Amino acid sequence: MNIAYLDLLTPIQLDENMINVLVIENKKLFREMLQQFMQALLGLDSKWILSEASKAISLNKSAVIIADPLNIDLNERKLLDGLYNEMGTIAVDESHCMETSKIRNNLLTYVNSVMHEVDYPLLEANEISILNLFKLAGVRFEPYEGELLEKIVSYAYLCTRFKRCRLIVFVNLKTYFSDEELGEFYKDMLYKKIHILLVENRETPRMTNEKIMVIDNDLCVVKC
Repeated sequence: MNIAYLDLLTPIQLDENMINVLVIENKKLFREMLQQFMQALLGLDSKWILSEASKAISLNKSAVIIADPLNIDLNERKLLDGLYNEMGTIAVDESHCMETSKIRNNLLTYVNSVMHEVDYPLLEANEISILNLFKLAGVRFEPYEGELLEKIVSYAYLCTRFKRCRLIVFVNLKTYFSDEELGEFYKDMLYKKIHILLVENRETPRMTNEKIMVIDNDLCVVKC
């Protein structure tokens, strides 16, 4: 899988066995490239192109950007929607379908009995979405109280599982963690085969498993 920026001649090959780091020293370009990525995530025209085997992949359906790891929300809507969909599949499988059908029928009976007590003409309720039941019950991921880096690892895994993300982009992640902490984070990402791209505004000494591209202030690619 590759990601490319139209103003650059060199694409970034996203190797699942390496940690990809893009250093953008030019502040204007750093800002513009991040703005373009945000546009891509909104489904708008963008200079960023994600591809695999020469076939374009929609960034807004396949990627996520983490610019502020302190405000990661494990219970964001898209993650919960993915969780509910997975639970919905379980609810109608062979071992649960009869119980699910019984619960739906009982709830419909109850809802209609309450409706009949309302002094106003109402349409009879005839369908209850099992996904809405999970929402009504307040099914959510347990709040994470551990270390921030562990929360980021959990969020990255949830994104790949429930949002089908193929790429997770981190902005200035090295600002928050020591080399030792990052080393452990890299091991987790490589073990789970999660493609990540670190976008940094300054170069730091190369760490194990890093593949680095640097764009200097003169907009030259000086290292790959």
